[in-house]
Amino acid sequence: AFGVFGHSEEGESLLGKSEARIGVVRIEGPIVDADEVVSFLRKLRQDDTVKGVILRINSPGGAFGPSQEMYMAVKKLAAKKLVVASFSAVAASGGYYAACGANRIFSNPGTITGSIGVITQLANAKELLQKLGVQFESLTTGKLKDAGSPFKALTDDQRAYLEGLIADLNAQFSGDVATERNLSKEAVTLIADGRAMTGARAKALGLVDELGGQEEAVDYVKAQMGLTGDVPLYKG
Repeated sequence: AFGVFGHSEEGESLLGKSEARIGVVRIEGPIVDADEVVSFLRKLRQDDTVKGVILRINSPGGAFGPSQEMYMAVKKLAAKKLVVASFSAVAASGGYYAACGANRIFSNPGTITGSIGVITQLANAKELLQKLGVQFESLTTGKLKDAGSPFKALTDDQRAYLEGLIADLNAQFSGDVATERNLSKEAVTLIADGRAMTGARAKALGLVDELGGQEEAVDYVKAQMGLTGDVPLYKG
Protein backbone atom coordinates (compact mmCIF):
# COMPACT_ATOMS: atom_id res chain seq x y z
CA ALA A 1 0.00 0.00 0.00
CA PHE A 2 1.21 3.38 -0.66
CA GLY A 3 1.77 6.58 1.19
CA VAL A 4 2.49 9.67 -0.84
CA PHE A 5 5.59 11.33 0.45
CA GLY A 6 8.05 13.85 -0.75
CA HIS A 7 11.68 14.04 0.20
CA SER A 8 13.46 16.95 1.74
CA GLU A 9 16.78 18.29 0.61
CA GLU A 10 16.96 19.92 4.03
CA GLY A 11 20.23 19.12 5.71
CA GLU A 12 22.18 18.28 2.58
CA SER A 13 24.04 21.56 2.59
CA LEU A 14 24.70 21.25 6.34
CA LEU A 15 25.85 17.63 6.17
CA GLY A 16 28.01 18.08 3.16
CA LYS A 17 28.16 15.75 0.23
CA SER A 18 30.92 13.58 1.73
CA GLU A 19 29.19 12.41 4.93
CA ALA A 20 27.73 8.91 4.93
CA ARG A 21 23.96 8.69 5.35
CA ILE A 22 21.23 6.08 5.60
CA GLY A 23 18.22 6.69 3.39
CA VAL A 24 14.72 6.13 4.77
CA VAL A 25 11.90 5.43 2.31
CA ARG A 26 8.35 5.36 3.68
CA ILE A 27 5.48 3.45 2.13
CA GLU A 28 2.36 4.31 4.08
CA GLY A 29 -1.35 3.77 3.58
CA PRO A 30 -3.17 2.26 0.59
CA ILE A 31 -1.03 1.94 -2.53
CA VAL A 32 -2.60 3.82 -5.42
CA ASP A 33 0.44 5.25 -7.19
CA ALA A 34 4.18 4.53 -7.25
CA ASP A 35 5.64 7.66 -8.84
CA GLU A 36 6.99 9.45 -5.75
CA VAL A 37 8.32 6.31 -4.11
CA VAL A 38 10.09 5.16 -7.28
CA SER A 39 11.50 8.65 -7.85
CA PHE A 40 12.99 8.77 -4.35
CA LEU A 41 14.39 5.24 -4.67
CA ARG A 42 16.12 6.31 -7.89
CA LYS A 43 17.52 9.39 -6.15
CA LEU A 44 18.94 7.25 -3.35
CA ARG A 45 20.45 4.86 -5.87
CA GLN A 46 22.32 7.72 -7.51
CA ASP A 47 23.44 9.43 -4.27
CA ASP A 48 26.93 8.26 -3.28
CA THR A 49 26.57 9.59 0.27
CA VAL A 50 23.75 7.10 0.91
CA LYS A 51 25.41 3.87 2.04
CA GLY A 52 22.29 1.89 2.93
CA VAL A 53 18.51 2.28 2.87
CA ILE A 54 15.68 1.50 5.29
CA LEU A 55 12.37 0.74 3.57
CA ARG A 56 9.81 1.54 6.28
CA ILE A 57 6.40 0.04 5.48
CA ASN A 58 3.05 0.60 7.13
CA SER A 59 0.58 -0.38 4.41
CA PRO A 60 -2.23 -2.88 3.85
CA GLY A 61 -1.57 -3.03 0.11
CA GLY A 62 -3.47 -1.58 -2.80
CA ALA A 63 -3.30 -1.52 -6.58
CA PHE A 64 -1.30 -4.36 -8.12
CA GLY A 65 0.62 -2.41 -10.78
CA PRO A 66 2.05 0.29 -8.48
CA SER A 67 2.95 -2.33 -5.85
CA GLN A 68 4.83 -4.32 -8.48
CA GLU A 69 6.54 -1.18 -9.74
CA MET A 70 7.77 -0.40 -6.23
CA TYR A 71 9.05 -3.96 -5.86
CA MET A 72 11.05 -3.64 -9.09
CA ALA A 73 12.50 -0.27 -8.02
CA VAL A 74 13.46 -1.65 -4.59
CA LYS A 75 15.12 -4.64 -6.25
CA LYS A 76 17.09 -2.36 -8.57
CA LEU A 77 18.30 -0.30 -5.60
CA ALA A 78 19.17 -3.46 -3.62
CA ALA A 79 21.42 -4.59 -6.46
CA LYS A 80 23.60 -1.53 -5.80
CA LYS A 81 23.15 -0.78 -2.09
CA LEU A 82 22.02 -2.57 1.05
CA VAL A 83 18.24 -2.23 1.43
CA VAL A 84 16.56 -3.40 4.64
CA ALA A 85 12.77 -3.45 4.91
CA SER A 86 11.26 -2.64 8.29
CA PHE A 87 7.59 -3.45 8.93
CA SER A 88 5.48 -1.28 11.22
CA ALA A 89 1.86 -2.12 12.14
CA VAL A 90 0.98 -3.71 8.81
CA ALA A 91 2.87 -4.71 5.68
CA ALA A 92 0.43 -6.87 3.78
CA SER A 93 -0.41 -7.69 0.18
CA GLY A 94 1.15 -4.93 -1.96
CA GLY A 95 3.00 -3.64 1.09
CA TYR A 96 4.70 -7.02 1.45
CA TYR A 97 5.24 -7.26 -2.33
CA ALA A 98 7.20 -3.99 -2.33
CA ALA A 99 9.42 -5.29 0.48
CA CYS A 100 10.35 -8.49 -1.37
CA GLY A 101 13.00 -6.67 -3.39
CA ALA A 102 14.95 -5.74 -0.24
CA ASN A 103 18.11 -7.56 0.82
CA ARG A 104 16.71 -8.28 4.29
CA ILE A 105 13.32 -7.93 5.97
CA PHE A 106 12.69 -7.03 9.62
CA SER A 107 9.21 -7.37 11.10
CA ASN A 108 7.74 -6.80 14.52
CA PRO A 109 6.37 -10.08 15.93
CA GLY A 110 2.89 -8.54 15.97
CA THR A 111 3.00 -6.91 12.54
CA ILE A 112 0.18 -8.04 10.25
CA THR A 113 1.80 -9.17 7.04
CA GLY A 114 1.52 -11.73 4.25
CA SER A 115 -1.85 -11.57 2.48
CA ILE A 116 -0.25 -12.85 -0.73
CA GLY A 117 -3.08 -12.82 -3.21
CA VAL A 118 -5.19 -10.73 -5.57
CA ILE A 119 -8.78 -9.54 -5.17
CA THR A 120 -11.30 -7.92 -7.50
CA GLN A 121 -14.70 -6.87 -6.19
CA LEU A 122 -17.56 -6.15 -8.55
CA ALA A 123 -20.87 -4.52 -7.64
CA ASN A 124 -24.11 -5.52 -9.35
CA ALA A 125 -26.91 -2.97 -9.18
CA LYS A 126 -29.07 -4.55 -11.90
CA GLU A 127 -32.06 -5.46 -9.70
CA LEU A 128 -32.02 -2.11 -7.88
CA LEU A 129 -32.03 -0.20 -11.16
CA GLN A 130 -34.85 -2.34 -12.52
CA LYS A 131 -36.97 -1.38 -9.51
CA LEU A 132 -36.30 2.25 -10.36
CA GLY A 133 -37.26 1.67 -13.98
CA VAL A 134 -33.74 2.28 -15.26
CA GLN A 135 -32.18 0.08 -17.93
CA PHE A 136 -28.71 0.17 -19.46
CA GLU A 137 -27.47 -1.20 -22.75
CA SER A 138 -23.83 -1.77 -23.66
CA LEU A 139 -22.56 -1.61 -27.22
CA THR A 140 -19.17 -3.33 -27.39
CA THR A 141 -16.77 -4.71 -29.96
CA GLY A 142 -16.49 -7.98 -28.07
CA LYS A 143 -18.39 -10.04 -25.49
CA LEU A 144 -15.68 -9.53 -22.86
CA LYS A 145 -15.36 -5.76 -23.19
CA ASP A 146 -18.01 -4.98 -20.56
CA ALA A 147 -17.06 -7.80 -18.17
CA GLY A 148 -17.58 -6.50 -14.65
CA SER A 149 -20.22 -3.95 -15.58
CA PRO A 150 -22.33 -3.04 -12.50
CA PHE A 151 -25.43 -3.02 -14.73
CA LYS A 152 -25.51 -6.71 -15.64
CA ALA A 153 -24.61 -10.08 -14.21
CA LEU A 154 -21.42 -11.80 -15.34
CA THR A 155 -21.77 -14.43 -18.02
CA ASP A 156 -19.88 -17.70 -17.60
CA ASP A 157 -17.36 -16.59 -20.23
CA GLN A 158 -16.81 -13.24 -18.50
CA ARG A 159 -16.37 -14.86 -15.10
CA ALA A 160 -13.78 -17.29 -16.50
CA TYR A 161 -12.01 -14.40 -18.22
CA LEU A 162 -11.74 -12.31 -15.02
CA GLU A 163 -10.70 -15.32 -12.96
CA GLY A 164 -7.93 -15.91 -15.49
CA LEU A 165 -6.68 -12.34 -15.11
CA ILE A 166 -6.63 -12.65 -11.32
CA ALA A 167 -4.85 -16.00 -11.52
CA ASP A 168 -2.20 -14.48 -13.81
CA LEU A 169 -1.55 -11.60 -11.39
CA ASN A 170 -1.41 -13.94 -8.42
CA ALA A 171 1.09 -16.15 -10.24
CA GLN A 172 3.32 -13.10 -10.80
CA PHE A 173 3.06 -12.08 -7.13
CA SER A 174 3.67 -15.54 -5.67
CA GLY A 175 6.41 -16.24 -8.23
CA ASP A 176 8.34 -13.12 -7.21
CA VAL A 177 7.91 -14.02 -3.53
CA ALA A 178 9.27 -17.52 -4.17
CA THR A 179 12.26 -16.14 -6.08
CA GLU A 180 13.18 -13.39 -3.62
CA ARG A 181 12.64 -15.50 -0.50
CA ASN A 182 14.36 -18.59 -1.91
CA LEU A 183 11.23 -20.67 -1.38
CA SER A 184 9.74 -23.30 -3.62
CA LYS A 185 6.73 -22.30 -5.67
CA GLU A 186 4.83 -25.11 -3.97
CA ALA A 187 5.60 -23.70 -0.52
CA VAL A 188 4.43 -20.22 -1.52
CA THR A 189 1.31 -21.58 -3.25
CA LEU A 190 0.18 -23.08 0.06
CA ILE A 191 0.04 -19.60 1.64
CA ALA A 192 -0.72 -17.50 -1.46
CA ASP A 193 -4.45 -17.59 -0.77
CA GLY A 194 -4.73 -14.10 0.70
CA ARG A 195 -4.22 -15.14 4.32
CA ALA A 196 -2.72 -12.55 6.64
CA MET A 197 -0.38 -13.56 9.45
CA THR A 198 1.73 -12.14 12.24
CA GLY A 199 5.35 -11.22 11.77
CA ALA A 200 6.32 -14.11 14.03
CA ARG A 201 4.47 -16.57 11.81
CA ALA A 202 5.94 -14.97 8.68
CA LYS A 203 9.45 -15.51 10.03
CA ALA A 204 8.71 -19.17 10.71
CA LEU A 205 7.54 -19.53 7.10
CA GLY A 206 10.56 -17.74 5.66
CA LEU A 207 8.73 -14.61 4.52
CA VAL A 208 10.82 -12.35 6.78
CA ASP A 209 14.40 -12.64 8.06
CA GLU A 210 14.46 -10.99 11.47
CA LEU A 211 12.08 -9.99 14.25
CA GLY A 212 12.64 -6.39 15.29
CA GLY A 213 11.65 -2.79 14.72
CA GLN A 214 13.12 0.16 12.91
CA GLU A 215 15.91 0.63 15.44
CA GLU A 216 17.10 -2.93 14.90
CA ALA A 217 16.92 -2.45 11.14
CA VAL A 218 19.06 0.71 11.35
CA ASP A 219 21.58 -1.04 13.60
CA TYR A 220 21.80 -3.87 11.07
CA VAL A 221 22.53 -1.46 8.22
CA LYS A 222 25.19 0.32 10.27
CA ALA A 223 26.88 -2.94 11.21
CA GLN A 224 26.84 -4.27 7.64
CA MET A 225 28.20 -1.02 6.21
CA GLY A 226 30.80 -0.51 8.95
CA LEU A 227 29.19 2.71 10.17
CA THR A 228 29.46 3.79 13.80
CA GLY A 229 28.04 6.51 16.00
CA ASP A 230 25.10 8.69 14.99
CA VAL A 231 24.63 8.28 11.27
CA PRO A 232 22.40 10.93 9.63
CA LEU A 233 19.13 9.62 8.21
CA TYR A 234 18.03 10.95 4.83
CA LYS A 235 14.26 10.70 5.23
CA GLY A 236 11.55 10.79 2.65
